[in-house]
Amino acid sequence: MDERLERKRKLTHEDEEETVGPLPVESSQENTETKKRKSLPYERVYLENLPSAMMYEKSYMHRDTVTHIVCTRSEFIVTASCDGHVKFWKKKENDIEFVKHFKAHVGKIECIACSSDGFLLSTISEDKSLKIFDVINFDMINMFRLTYLPGYCEWIYSGGVATPAIACTEKDLPVIHIYDGKGQ
Repeated sequence: MDERLERKRKLTHEDEEETVGPLPVESSQENTETKKRKSLPYERVYLENLPSAMMYEKSYMHRDTVTHIVCTRSEFIVTASCDGHVKFWKKKENDIEFVKHFKAHVGKIECIACSSDGFLLSTISEDKSLKIFDVINFDMINMFRLTYLPGYCEWIYSGGVATPAIACTEKDLPVIHIYDGKGQ
């Protein structure tokens, strides 16, 4: 038993004396020189045009290209971008105000359509989905998983009808599908 303890002490004592890892590199004149700072082309212009107001507002712009814009009768503007985002804006007298943002689709939005009364909005995407939004309440109220790649969509009902219907075309075939817009 004493031999084991003695052997352990020797091993730990030897480990303490050995250095582990690489040795530090001696500093040379080449390493101590400061690196030259990279400058951007037109850096001065960028710096001169930074906002300098006391307050800075958050931007509600789309991060990618806006592909669709719809103005509704219910005083809203809806925008959609190619990255699947849908944004709702409220029309003001001389301005618009951001209201709500949805990451509605995973793929590119193919078409958006607003009902004639301005209360319902539909979006279709290359991710094979159809989504229905309540414009006034800024809420997604229904979604359909499609078995085909959609091309266009449009509401096909008039005001006062109990069941709003939406038509959706297939992108590759001359076929039109009709859906209950509220999914009832």
